[in-house]
Order: sequence, then structure tokens, then C-alpha cells
Amino acid sequence: MGTSLSAQMLTAYDKYGSQVELLLRQCGINSSPTDRDDLHTKVRNRFFLGVHTAFQKSILKALTKELGTQQQVAEVLGLKDRTSISQMIRSGTIEGIRLTAALYQYNHLIRLPEPEIAAAYGFARATSFLKALAYDDEAIEGSMSPRDFSLLMGVLASKEWDDALRSQDPQPVRELAARVVRERAIDDDSTQGDDNECRPEQLVLMLQALRLRWGDFAAISLCIIPECIPEDEANEEATA
Repeated sequence: MGTSLSAQMLTAYDKYGSQVELLLRQCGINSSPTDRDDLHTKVRNRFFLGVHTAFQKSILKALTKELGTQQQVAEVLGLKDRTSISQMIRSGTIEGIRLTAALYQYNHLIRLPEPEIAAAYGFARATSFLKALAYDDEAIEGSMSPRDFSLLMGVLASKEWDDALRSQDPQPVRELAARVVRERAIDDDSTQGDDNECRPEQLVLMLQALRLRWGDFAAISLCIIPECIPEDEANEEATA
């Protein structure tokens, strides 16, 4: 199993691809052939909404670092005042014309997120949309963080997690949890405290809670839009 996020997404997709119909039924999501294209379109659109948020954050971060204040950022984007930037941050979106203004004036400073990070934002949004659909609760959409999705991939792609969790010896699963967090934790502004300060058993509980809360929906999202999984650049370089 590769350790990159892309590799683990592909591993999880391979692992759960044959179970997607069962997962859809268990989650109560209508998956009849006539509805499948519509579901695919909706999930894919949610994925790109998540990617859009990742791009927006990178743009605002670069502009704020260069210009210093939200007021100055608002001015270069053609907005009246900094409250517009605050609204942008809360919504996770940026208008097309503001995006164009940012790229036109500060393209040399803006570093858009790597494909894996952007995909984590996208799949987190798609995963939360599917759960919102299953629970008929729109408030759920957008409630999964990219960091949680990335951590969850470390669990879903693992061949050892279930056996380690069932073992009477707690050490293997604790070591595995620490490795997952070390490899998969990303900075997306959602972190509550420092994982390095957590006890090993806390990391196990955190990861298992993520799996129980989001695992089925994350697997479904990967299986519905596998074309959105980015290429594993590490593997591409190794085989070049």
C-alpha cells in the first residue's frame, strides 16, 4: 500500500468498489439506474465545490500575506470593504470576477494547493453531501473537514487496522494510529490542538470515530467519482 494520499484513495476505491451498491442501500441512498447519473452529477459538483474552497483559501492567504489587511485585499479585488472578505471566508467561495482579479494582479504570488490537498477538500465535501442526503439533513453538508477525510483514508486503505483493533494487545493499533496521523494529517485550519500531545489510545479512538461517522459515505464518494482521484505522483515518478 502506498503512503501518499492519492495511493490510499486508490486503495480504498479498489477495496470498496465491489461493495458500493450494498453501501448505498445500507445508507438509504436511492441508487436505481435512472437516478445514478443524477447522483454522479450531484456528487461531482459537490467535489468541485470543495476544490473551489481549497483554491479560495490559497488565494486569500497569499493576498493577505502580501497586502496585510482584509481591507486592502477587498480593495484590490474591487470590493467596497473588508466585510466582503469575511463573508467570503465564511462561505468558502469566491466570485469568478474576484478570482480573475486576484490571478491577474498577483498570479506570481499565489500558489494553488497540490492536487492531493485539493482532492481532500473535494472528497470531504462530497462525503458530507452523501451523508446529508442519507439523513435528509442539509446541515450535514460541509461539516467534514479535509483533514478528517485525509486521516480517514489512512484507516480505510489499511489492511491491518481491523486486525490490530481486535487484538488483545493494544500496542499494534496504537502504533498504527500514530503512523496514520503522522502520514495523513494536513493543515486545513480545523485542527483542534496538537496531535503530538494526544496519547496513543486517544488517536485510536479518534480514527475509529471518524471511520464510524464517515467511513461508508467516504467509500461511496470514491466509488461514484473515481475519476476525481488524483494521480499518485510518487508512483508516477517511480515508474518513469
